[in-house]
Amino acid sequence: MKDFKDETLEMMEPGAALTDAQLHRLDTDAELLEDCEHVFMASHLLSMEQGKVDVDAALASFHGMHGERLSPEGDHPVRNRNSLFKYLLAAAAVALAIILIAWPRQEEKNDEFFAQERLTEQISITTSDGNSVPVSVSASSNKIDKKMVVAAIGGEEEHIVSVPYGKSLELVLPDSTQVFLHPGSELVYSGLYGKEARNVKLKGEAYFVVTKNARCPFVVTTAKSQTTVFGTEFDVTSYADMPERVTLVTGSVAVRMQNSEKQLEIVPGQQVSLSRMGYVRVESVDVDPYTSWRDGFFYYDNMELGDILKELSRSYNVSVECHEPQLLGYHMRFIIPRNKDIHYVIEMINRMQKVKASLSGNTVVISRD
Repeated sequence: MKDFKDETLEMMEPGAALTDAQLHRLDTDAELLEDCEHVFMASHLLSMEQGKVDVDAALASFHGMHGERLSPEGDHPVRNRNSLFKYLLAAAAVALAIILIAWPRQEEKNDEFFAQERLTEQISITTSDGNSVPVSVSASSNKIDKKMVVAAIGGEEEHIVSVPYGKSLELVLPDSTQVFLHPGSELVYSGLYGKEARNVKLKGEAYFVVTKNARCPFVVTTAKSQTTVFGTEFDVTSYADMPERVTLVTGSVAVRMQNSEKQLEIVPGQQVSLSRMGYVRVESVDVDPYTSWRDGFFYYDNMELGDILKELSRSYNVSVECHEPQLLGYHMRFIIPRNKDIHYVIEMINRMQKVKASLSGNTVVISRD
């Protein structure tokens, strides 16, 4: 009997005849769809690396195959089976074309895994017209993480809270809702917040501890989703270079994708994730990494080194260089107080004895141990 890996690769062969069972599996398993996308793109990248790609033709092919756009949520799974697989291949094809536009020539290959912007500005709160907003700043009561705690004040215009890389912020909104903003994040709220509505917009990542108000829901809007609550604790991650996630710690939330009227309700310990290809998945997760961040710790439990380094890169405003990308797939587990410097972090990584980490200027260099 073939194992599922071999069967998946056969399913991705050009012109493969798919059974109803295989089509149903593709239609109902979001993780498998993503795996197939990766296989499809990787095989083409390997075969076409030395050649040239007609991007216009790839896009025309994509639009031709796309026809009536399917919802990744699949409201009619049986009827859409064959079209769904065509959509999968078309979406992968256009992604391939976009990747290859920026694919570096061999002599231009860059081994830097994650290049930080090295922003130097301080945390700021401004109105939509660019004027600075006066804030009340208090010392954090959390001795682990000496972050700035800001109490926002009212007004009539929108307020834009910007947290650069290397910084973090606890923002207390006028209704006493706490927002723990991660490095490289931006939150927008109205000066009339709490009077008629409690709406905020987020780019980046934030952990919310929402004050209960059954008459006035708290709504977080990102580029891809809208999350509605009345009083709860949850985390929203919405960086441009990674899947969007809503993780519930306590209470209940309703999550709606921007291109859909359908709402997903999750319970504590569940997470809604939206892939960059638009596929939605609900799964049970460990919430400790999110609550630990709120409490002043980095907490990594069996996480890939590449994902760990991305978060550390934002938090310490450093770049990461790795000449052997396969090393970034190692899984690691450790806990670090967030008031420790980057040298302490590098020491912790080296204690795992899987890779060697060193600091060169503002760049963390990862190599084989």
